[in-house]
Amino acid sequence: MQILADSYTNIVEKLETEAKIGRVSIEAFRAEKVDSEPGILVRGEIAKGKQGIKVVLPLRDKSIVFWTESTDYAEDFNKILKTITFVP
Repeated sequence: MQILADSYTNIVEKLETEAKIGRVSIEAFRAEKVDSEPGILVRGEIAKGKQGIKVVLPLRDKSIVFWTESTDYAEDFNKILKTITFVP
């Protein structure tokens, strides 16, 4: 997990460019225990040479990013995502 000073909009724009190239796929994501705007779930090359899953959520003027750098851990990652709580 990481809190980034970059805005959610900026991160999404960068990831949409990656999706157009075909490096990642993007779908909507909403944290079950958080009342906030929906975020995105990204699958594919989340970092150079690393396949995985990433979730990006807005946090005021910042962003929260959760990720796993291997699809081998997708089941565990999904369980962890169900426990996410924070104050948006």
